[in-house]
Formats: sequence, structure tokens, C-alpha cells
Amino acid sequence: MAGFLFIFIPLGLMVVRRDAFLERRMGDLGCYLRAAWAVRTGVDPYSIVEENKFHYNYPPFLAIVLTPLADAPAGEPRPWMLPYWGSVLAWYVINLLSLALGIHWLASALEDHCFQGMTVLGLRGSCRWWALRLLPVAACSIPIGHSFMRGQVNPIVIMCLCASMAALIRGRSWRAGWWLSWPITIKVFPAFLLLYPLVQRNWRCLGGCAIGLFVGLILIPALYFGPLRTVEYYEEFVRVTLAPGLGVGEDQSRSDELTHLTSTDSQSFLAVLNNNIYPDRYDRPDDASPALRRVSYVLGAAVLLATLCAGQWRRRPIGPEAPLYLGALVMVMLFICPVCHLHYYSFATPMVMGVLAAVWGNELNPSLGWGLLLLFAFNVAGNILSNLPGCESLRDRGFATLPALMLWAAALMMLWRASRRRPDLTQLAPSAPNRLAA
Repeated sequence: MAGFLFIFIPLGLMVVRRDAFLERRMGDLGCYLRAAWAVRTGVDPYSIVEENKFHYNYPPFLAIVLTPLADAPAGEPRPWMLPYWGSVLAWYVINLLSLALGIHWLASALEDHCFQGMTVLGLRGSCRWWALRLLPVAACSIPIGHSFMRGQVNPIVIMCLCASMAALIRGRSWRAGWWLSWPITIKVFPAFLLLYPLVQRNWRCLGGCAIGLFVGLILIPALYFGPLRTVEYYEEFVRVTLAPGLGVGEDQSRSDELTHLTSTDSQSFLAVLNNNIYPDRYDRPDDASPALRRVSYVLGAAVLLATLCAGQWRRRPIGPEAPLYLGALVMVMLFICPVCHLHYYSFATPMVMGVLAAVWGNELNPSLGWGLLLLFAFNVAGNILSNLPGCESLRDRGFATLPALMLWAAALMMLWRASRRRPDLTQLAPSAPNRLAA
């Protein structure tokens, strides 16, 4: 506990220094806050280029909610605006609190269903209580720290995913869908996770998600910009970011910073395959061939099919099965996403919590085991080496993806075992284990 406390305080100071007090801003937050300034002043947010020559590549919702932290370009008036370092510090605190809240919400839901044999007083404050909250952060510490350093929105996305999984565990499907909608309004590609309620035929979850998407993607932008400008901004967003990212657009304005395979250190199946075929960075094609894309689609379909089979398709998950199932789908989403940054592997945190809860659900055997400890250590080491200067070859060859695949496989094994142990609960509601235990 003390170690985590003394890590996050200097980390915050380092984030503020790197992003606000160096000659060059070392992070992505400036891109978000410059778009927030554009929204605040009536300028097109997708036409703004901040100091690092980056464009805003998200739906309008994020720029709207960040208007209180907006950053004006040099020479522009700054009425009622924080200094940039103040916005960076505020964003860091928001991210830190979001991560802590999401992990605590999911851990509390898991404790209600996995540690029913222990009294509340016996569990709260115990080593296992703290470990369920801190060990997943330690196992994913490098991508989480990377997210903080870059000022990314990943901790907020993790909070929403954890809240959605906690609601599923408690049988609150509508609330689970509501929380699942917000990562989609921020980053779009989490729309892949709608496959989960579709396969489960969980219409309440889909209904809650639909309402959240309507509020975040349509209602709020329409109230802020007006319907016509909202439509124009979405058309521009699809043209410059979404379509080129899917390989179907002709606009190349974001190619050098995002959509080309050589623009980022992407860890998706497609990028890793392309990097291994062309190991020389200076002789590597910017885009993959159609044949290589088809190979990546086959690999993506294989990991998706394995995940659905391990979760037994329409079977309602119970207890730790929810973060195992949905967390495994999150990893599949990252593997097949056109652009998978190194810090995206922070999204594995809820799945790691499900793994711990599945292992510790048996009170008679609360140990973790050397196998999982080594796997967590390998995940940390793989992400460290992939981020170090001079280790570009390891990064290109997917050295961070390998431990992520192993974590995904471990989650599938536990999910499969849990499903096999409970064949008689297929038709029960998620809250049924509590009634049976009572």
C-alpha cells in the first residue's frame, strides 16, 4: 500500500513536468485539450493541429466534456482557463480516481459472489482484500503507467469496463449496458464488445447501451453544436479517421500519425505479422497486403471463436466468469483492432481481477501459485522491454502481445473450467447463486 502511494505521487509530478514544462510536450493530452478549446470557441476540432502536429481523432463527446480543461494556442485569449500545467495535474487526478473507483467497484462485486464464506469484517482490510485491488494493477503496471504518462483516457475506459462487469455480476443488465456505452462514445472501437450482449441475447443490456450511446453520441453533441454541425463533424470524423483506420477510406491526413502500420508501435495481429515479415523498419511497407489482412482476420476469428466456446456462447456468466468472459473479449478486440498501442494492454486489468477471483474463490486454497505469479511477472517484463529505447526489434515483433496472449489463454482455461463445473446453472439469472447460497 505504501509502495503504491509513493509511486503514484512522483509519477504525477513526472507527468506534469513532461507534459507542461519541457520544450516539447510529451503526451497526448494537448491534443484533447486543444480540441476542447476548438469546441469552446466554435472552431472545427478536427482541423486543429497541436504543437506535436497531432490531430484530434475521437468523437465529439470527449472534446465537449473536456472544455473545462481546454488549452488555447499561443497568442489566443485564455478567459476562465486553467494554466496548462493545472489542466495536466487535474487530468492526472481524474484518471487516478477513475482507475481506483473502477477497480474497487469490480472487486466489491467479486467479493460478494466469490468470498461468501467470509464475513465482511473478516474480508475487508485483509491481505486478500488489498491484493484483489492492487495485484492486478501491479501485473498491468507498465501499460497503466504508460497511459498516465501520455495523458490517455484509458483509466476512464477501465473504470467503465469494471463498472459494467460489476453490474453483470450483480444481475443489473441495464446498468451494465449503460456503462458499456461510454467507452464506445470515447474510442469507438469498444463497439466490438456489443457482441457480448448480442450473443447472450441480453436485451436489457443492449437497451441500456443504446440509451447511453444516444446520450453521448447524439444528444449531447446536438445540444452543444446543433444538429447540422453535429452531422458535419461526424461526417468529417468518419472521413479522416474511422474509414482510413478500417482500410476503406481515401483520406490520408492522419496516415503519418495513426492509420499507417508504420506510424505507431501497434501490437495488433496485423501489425505484428507485417513487422515480422519485414523486420527492417526502413524497408517496411506502410500498409499490409490484402493477403496478410486476410490472415489476420483468420487469426482474429480463431481467438474470437475460442473465447465464445470457452464462455459456452449464451451461458449467463456467474461471479468471476463475467470479467473472465468479457475481459477475454476485450483482449480479442485489442488483437484485431487496426491500431493497438502498447498502453492499450492496460485494458487487461479487469480480466486479471477475474483470474484472481476465480483462483481465490476457494477459501481453502487462497494461494495464487507460481504459474500465475510467473505469468504476471512475464507480462510486466514483456511490457518493460517493449517500451525501452533500443528494444525496437522486440516491440516490432510483438513482445508485449505474447504475455497478453498468455493472460488471455489463462482466462479462457479458468472460464472453461468454471463453465464445466456448473452445467446446471445455464438457465439461471445472474443473481441465482445468492439465492441458492441463502
